[in-house]
Amino acid sequence: MNPVKVGPPDSSQAPFKALIAGNRQSRACLLLSGIVLVAILLLRRYCTFRRGTMTLYVHRIRKVSMPRSSSHPIIIQTQDLSKSFKLSARQQRLEHSTEHVRIAVDKLSFVAFQGEIFGLLGPNGAGKTTTLRMLATLIRPDEGDALVAGRSISRQPEAVRATIGFLTSELKLEDFFTPSYLFDFFATLHGVPPDIAAIRKAELFKRFGIDEFAEVKVANLSTGMKQKASLVISIVHDPPLIIFDEPTNGLDVLTAKVVTDYLAELRDAGKTIVLSTHIFSLAERLCDRVGVIIDGRMAAQGTVPELTKGRSLEQVFFDLYVSVKGKVA
Repeated sequence: MNPVKVGPPDSSQAPFKALIAGNRQSRACLLLSGIVLVAILLLRRYCTFRRGTMTLYVHRIRKVSMPRSSSHPIIIQTQDLSKSFKLSARQQRLEHSTEHVRIAVDKLSFVAFQGEIFGLLGPNGAGKTTTLRMLATLIRPDEGDALVAGRSISRQPEAVRATIGFLTSELKLEDFFTPSYLFDFFATLHGVPPDIAAIRKAELFKRFGIDEFAEVKVANLSTGMKQKASLVISIVHDPPLIIFDEPTNGLDVLTAKVVTDYLAELRDAGKTIVLSTHIFSLAERLCDRVGVIIDGRMAAQGTVPELTKGRSLEQVFFDLYVSVKGKVA
């Protein structure tokens, strides 16, 4: 049996322990520095949203009581918007196409007035989402321009972003965070005062039933609750213009009704809503005016009664589609 040494600890190990402790501290400092750097970059990326937000906020409050009609101010005016995308060799093979460029939007022009819901109606691939992404300044048009609340999407993108709320199913909330944290985060980015942000959060969370899930991570929310949280966060700064791409896409019937009812309430409060959809019943029920897009071009636009003239909107669309394409594929 080997004898067991009893005595003071070996002092020769002390430098190694100190070195290990130092390495742990260094790693902790590096991690903390990385987190701070990411936060700074995020704030710098979105700081432009804060410019002029309070002035716009007060200006919006004064306008919400106005009734809606086509005689009211134009909020969106697009003129010959065009956008094309290059097709990769792989895309050409998959689509059996020899074209190197796809025209998504082709000289598109329309207007949307204050206090109305304007719907872009068309099949998948018609150019609806591309149009809304240009209006939201996420992508730049190749040609043409659009004025959003009097500001050019090409020359004044920061000012445009301060006046809009944009929601699309393609943009997801970060799974790791909670609705409460994300609401506060984007309220800060938009320059909403903390007291006003707290009031809006309480009202909107209660209105959509998010209050019970305010501290639940997004990853653990249902699809409908994620969509409602996304909607609420997209309008954290109370914008006068709301752009929704397929607002009811993937929602159950009850959640879809909650969302569409709220859009109607916003319209009645003087907001302007521009949405895209391929659901005819939704457009007929919700929209004041619609524009039918086929192959990136505006095939027809007007109020629902003007376009339908006693027929269903679905039948009007198919007639337009056949007149443009020659047949229903």
